[in-house]
Amino acid sequence: MAFNFGDEASGRKIFERWRERFGNQDQEEEIYVSIVRNLPGQSKHHYCVIIERKLLEKDLSQPTKVTIMASRSMVMEPNNSTNLDRFLSSYRRTGAFYLMPAFGSGTDMPTFATELALAKRELNIKSAQDIGEGDIEYVPLQGHLSRSTS
Repeated sequence: MAFNFGDEASGRKIFERWRERFGNQDQEEEIYVSIVRNLPGQSKHHYCVIIERKLLEKDLSQPTKVTIMASRSMVMEPNNSTNLDRFLSSYRRTGAFYLMPAFGSGTDMPTFATELALAKRELNIKSAQDIGEGDIEYVPLQGHLSRSTS
């Protein structure tokens, strides 16, 4: 899974910091990655990718404490689900995937920075109708859904 950055220096910096923090694998699965499918009012091929810090036990142990989380999300709008289906099939077969930065714009094939790839095992795949207020995907998904209905 590659995240395309318009600014190569920024993309490299983010992944370099992750590599310093996690090494080449996110062993504790601190980076939460979710793919939300079946977005209401959109093509069946569209999906939302959400990335944020995973809630840790210490975050959940104090219910009166306010936890602020930053997330990044984007609705992908392909004409078909071929690439996503291929990725998910590979993930189901291997139980792992890589996160990496990519750089490129327009119709050019992006350049992938495989030397900064970070191995992951946990991927959350959900349907939009199964996400409720208590789910980590709720807030970023609501932002996308409200934009699509305006």
